[in-house]
Amino acid sequence: LAPSVSQTVLEEALCRELGPLDRLGITLGPAIAEASVAVVVPFRRDPMACDETAGQGVLKVLKPGIEQQLDRELQLLVRVGEQLDNRCDALQIPQLDYQDSFQQAHVRLLDEVQLENEQRHLVEAKEFFADEPRVQIPDLLEHCTPRVTSMQRLTGGKVTDHGLMGWRQKQELARLISETLVAKPIYSLADRPLFHGDPHAGNLFLTEEGRLGILDWSLVGRLGVDRRTTIVQIAMAAIMLDARGVAARMAQLGTGQSLDETALRSVADHWVRRVRCGQFPGLSWLVGMLDEAVQRAKLRVSDDLMLFRKSLLALEGVVSDVGERTGLIDRTLNIEFLRHFATELPQRWFYPPNFRRFATQLSNFDITHAMLGAPTALASLLSSHA
Repeated sequence: LAPSVSQTVLEEALCRELGPLDRLGITLGPAIAEASVAVVVPFRRDPMACDETAGQGVLKVLKPGIEQQLDRELQLLVRVGEQLDNRCDALQIPQLDYQDSFQQAHVRLLDEVQLENEQRHLVEAKEFFADEPRVQIPDLLEHCTPRVTSMQRLTGGKVTDHGLMGWRQKQELARLISETLVAKPIYSLADRPLFHGDPHAGNLFLTEEGRLGILDWSLVGRLGVDRRTTIVQIAMAAIMLDARGVAARMAQLGTGQSLDETALRSVADHWVRRVRCGQFPGLSWLVGMLDEAVQRAKLRVSDDLMLFRKSLLALEGVVSDVGERTGLIDRTLNIEFLRHFATELPQRWFYPPNFRRFATQLSNFDITHAMLGAPTALASLLSSHA
């Protein structure tokens, strides 16, 4: 958004946090962007300074009083959730435990004003993408405080304003977005890899060097090994047309005791029938099934999975706006799965049958079980089309 906080107020806030700016050799430019909780101000540092902040950068500074305002509004949101829970029948809306969901959102969204967390996430993201030359994460610079983040300024524009004319270039950019922000955390060997929690187009830059610049790391989630393994097991059960197995593993993703198991089995039956009719059980299939399980079976998932769902929704819009047709994220995940599986194959001889610490989260036992069950699944599929 166009900045609405005056330059004078911003300078005063920065002086309170950093001290007199002239003593630091910092000259501020006019604010260049404003989001819900912070304003971004460019700066120049005395070129004679002999540290990493010499030259240009940006300062992300929290708006005055935003912490209290955000907390107050999020508390009101929780109260709205309580009222919705009490009036589901009257309002004819699904019974989804709104208060609990909004409480999870409350806790998670407070990270937006914890700039120390963003600073830590920037360093972690820099390390996470160190092996990907097509991606650029801003360097964290000195002069950071709990209310100010100082970082490298990336030059370029939003990925949706890329100016690319050729279909192939647009497809390559859309695929890079999908690989970077979805496939990389899913197929990571790290125990709890981070993913970007707010990947709207304003946070994704196509830099002047043609790299994907990823901004604003205040809101992130984690995809733990257990969650990723369960997701893979759901997909494998669906491929085998095993609705009972799909339901059992979906239940493992739940966090509460209010699960309606009968409704969950019905949801699993419905979505396995879609596989039987030709739909591949990819990420879109999984998200659709989980959405229905939340509404019909009262499945409650972790805040990280809720955030990942939000992230996927944003990325689907970004990929579409970049110029690629729907389905690219699923296709990218399938290609990356096959690439990782081919890389793992020679190593699998040296590990026990139940070892799953591969990028694909599949053990040799899982693969053998799928191969042995394939004839039965194929016979079931053929009989359903007879």
